[in-house]
Amino acid sequence: MDIREIVRMSVDQLSKRLDIDPSLITPSDLEKDASDWRVYLYVSSGGVKTKYLAIVDPVTGLISRFEKSEDVLIKPPGERSENDLNRVKRTFTPKQLELLKEDYIRETKIYEAILRNQDESQQEKINAYYVLGKVYREMGVIFGSPLYLQKALTNFKEILNFPDSIISQIKGKVLNYMGLTSFKIGEIMFNQEEMQTAIEYFQDSANFFKYHSMMAEFNAVQENLEMAAKKLYGKEYKKALIQFVKAKAK
Repeated sequence: MDIREIVRMSVDQLSKRLDIDPSLITPSDLEKDASDWRVYLYVSSGGVKTKYLAIVDPVTGLISRFEKSEDVLIKPPGERSENDLNRVKRTFTPKQLELLKEDYIRETKIYEAILRNQDESQQEKINAYYVLGKVYREMGVIFGSPLYLQKALTNFKEILNFPDSIISQIKGKVLNYMGLTSFKIGEIMFNQEEMQTAIEYFQDSANFFKYHSMMAEFNAVQENLEMAAKKLYGKEYKKALIQFVKAKAK
């Protein structure tokens, strides 16, 4: 049987077994042993690629069995969504988490080296702080570590020390990330004061986006603000937010 036909049939049979669209399946490597073809396939779903091994009869093209191999995050460190992070916490094995942590640590070393280099431009340093903040925040969420979250917050705060004219492209996002980071610290440490600080960051971020007429970003931050306020204040969160805004305006 033609190799391309074996791969095509592998994709078709896996899509039927998983009840998914074949377009979500990407063939990878192909190996031949004494009696079978081994076809490696990646299934993309919810920000994660899952690797499958299909054992294929070379004569009939039928798959004798599938073996689920591993989950691999599609997006790189620092670019993963909350859904990605929650899925990791829910589905990754201890070994997978260990390997993931090693990936994250390698990433931090790259950008920390940039910050140690005196010859780097301001823009490069800002970018390094930004990536480090996002990476450490993801590590803090996945591993439930206040230490990583504090490192994230420290890197985000460093960005705010630069002139607004230089950081205007990312300032609103940085403030939003600071809100997410502070709130997670508050949740882990049962610290309401930290949660209150998070609400302040969200409010500052929302004001920034509103001032610059970036309404899609404004709406996204408002959702984060309401989420935080609901968890902190309960049913009376709307009244509490109004009081918060009034107090800050004084």
